[in-house]
Amino acid sequence: MASEAAVEVNAPAAAAPAEAEKQPHKLERKWTFWFDNQSKPKQGAAWGTSLRKVYTFDTVEEFWCLYDQIFKPSKLPGNADFHLFKAGIEPKWEDPECANGGKWSVTSNRKANLDNMWLETMMALIGEQFDESDEICGVVASVRQRQDKLALWTKTATNEAAQMGIGRKWKEIIDVNDKITYSFHTAQQASEVKDFSDPSISRLSNALSLRFFETCSQSHSQSFPASYLINKLGISQESALKLSKHVPLKNPEKPESIISFFEDKGFSESQIKTLVTKCPQIFELDVKNNLSPKLEFFLSRGFSIPDLAKFLTVYPTTLTLSLDKKIAPSFNLLSNLVQSDGKAVKVLLRGPFIIGYDLNSYVIPNFNILLENGVPKSNTINAFHLHPTTFLTNSDYFKEIVKKVKERGFNPLELKFLLAVDVVRQNSKSNWDSKFDVYKKWGLSEEQIWEAFLKHPWVMSASEDKISKTMEFLVNTMGIQPLAIAKRGKVIGLSLEKRIVPRGLFVQDLISNGIGIKFTLSSLFDISEQMGIGRKWKEIIDVNDKITYSFHERGFDPLELKFLDAVTVLRKNSKSNWESKFGVYKKWGLSEEQIWETFLRSPCVMAASEDKIAKTMEFLVNTMGIQPSAIAKRGKVIGLSLEKNIVPRGLFVHDLLSNGLAIKFTLCLLFDISEQYFLKRFVYRFEDKAPELLQLYKQKVDVAAGGKYKTQRIHWRFR
Repeated sequence: MASEAAVEVNAPAAAAPAEAEKQPHKLERKWTFWFDNQSKPKQGAAWGTSLRKVYTFDTVEEFWCLYDQIFKPSKLPGNADFHLFKAGIEPKWEDPECANGGKWSVTSNRKANLDNMWLETMMALIGEQFDESDEICGVVASVRQRQDKLALWTKTATNEAAQMGIGRKWKEIIDVNDKITYSFHTAQQASEVKDFSDPSISRLSNALSLRFFETCSQSHSQSFPASYLINKLGISQESALKLSKHVPLKNPEKPESIISFFEDKGFSESQIKTLVTKCPQIFELDVKNNLSPKLEFFLSRGFSIPDLAKFLTVYPTTLTLSLDKKIAPSFNLLSNLVQSDGKAVKVLLRGPFIIGYDLNSYVIPNFNILLENGVPKSNTINAFHLHPTTFLTNSDYFKEIVKKVKERGFNPLELKFLLAVDVVRQNSKSNWDSKFDVYKKWGLSEEQIWEAFLKHPWVMSASEDKISKTMEFLVNTMGIQPLAIAKRGKVIGLSLEKRIVPRGLFVQDLISNGIGIKFTLSSLFDISEQMGIGRKWKEIIDVNDKITYSFHERGFDPLELKFLDAVTVLRKNSKSNWESKFGVYKKWGLSEEQIWETFLRSPCVMAASEDKIAKTMEFLVNTMGIQPSAIAKRGKVIGLSLEKNIVPRGLFVHDLLSNGLAIKFTLCLLFDISEQYFLKRFVYRFEDKAPELLQLYKQKVDVAAGGKYKTQRIHWRFR
């Protein structure tokens, strides 16, 4: 198959980040990433033999470039560990720096939480945010089948004051409310554990915190950079003290001009704070000759202010790069590759750090590898536009991936080929093997798994945990054969919480209640929410004479959205709960037939709790003077919020009527309209006669929010 010509660009060669206007931003010390996969240990192998050093770095730029390329903890296989330790310290208890230490630990049941805590901890370590930084060895993210763990290793376990200071600071950094524990590495002390749940430690924390801030105030009262960062940007005292080491400010003139510059450009206070926190060297730049030309360049090439703010807050180091030597050439090259400035902007929003890469060394070679293997140029451009980080892979490794995908039978002319390349790139060999093992546990052969991957590459994109849970639900709950799932593997990539489980349980309920259902995996899960409710449900649901709970007899049309709402409401109510709610409505004089008619019009009348129904009826009938039968005819009001809608609007209109203002309203006009339309109709139109009406309405909102449904009537005089 003839391949397309190699990519040629006329833009100037992109300089490496080291050629930037400023030298790379050195960290105070070197740090090393380590990786350990214990999922398949060799028999008889000593602990630590699978530990591998990944990379040592000492600049901010290296860290951010590495971070995106390194697997997030949530992407690691089970029983794998990721480590970030000070250079020269191995993540082993036997290491001299760790031998007499211990570790603070926190567990997580959610992968997203682990990823966030991992990133926040790494940034705090390399940013030297801990006062006791010399006492810290490193951090370990451990991925396990049942519960993941993050551990901060320290040097001297017997130094209780230092350990408690580190623990408190770490808990603040990772923003957890749960208990974190400290354990010793040494065997004789392993049984000693400290945690933040102990009341005495909590009291010590408050006292220590108070002494710390008093000391800081006395010791650094003359530090202008720190006090400026605290007072001007609201940065915490501890962070300000750390940042002040990198911000040689002597007076407020220059930082004020820089902050004013970003404010004038439309950056929010929090965005400016983020810029300064991540890259304090911004205060060293000149507005007129440096910052302004760079922002104007980005704006002239298609960035909007919101997008530019988003881009720079993720990778503020961009502002320290040379406009002529790095930013402009890199952007021109990107624009040339994706064939428009607009697409180049989207590429940078998806991968902001790309602006700091030598694109001629990464992207261009990988572009050409795809073209040489028969991938259409338009498909290659589209793939780079949507998944730019895929092209930042080492070219030799990228070539191996493309070769492997091609050998497996993927057609280079199809977009699926590029999807497969991206999926393979995301998986390490051990991770790939582990996912195969998960599928094999459900009776699928290796060849069947490869066939599923060929049809739907998504089957290997999901995490082991996601694959396992999806197969468990579809096989054991839904009764679907594993081979049928493999033949429609796209379902593995769909959301369990938002699609697979709710739709699966719903259909199971219909079947268990005697409704004949015919469905395929595609017709059940691939269609949109609206299609499932509308035309497609006509193909799925074969309604018969056995529709339960008298729905068919009561007049529900199975092809309407209301039918599905009614079934969902009924599923959430036990028989006794259903009868109790009927009893509440009957207390207000409604007959059983009236209640059924109300449910037919608005199924939400039976979705509210008994207490909510009782309070709503009490307010509308006794306070507003509305007849129960009128409420039944407009039952949707029962589902609206008492505190945010019904009570404040009702009390306000009740006051208007009590003060002699003739108002005509219906339940729909009063409660179903938006807040803005309510204000326009009932508040703003009378402001010329009673300017205090808006304040009165706000008072009603505050009162209702506090759970009070009655207030003293306020009198005023119309002008």
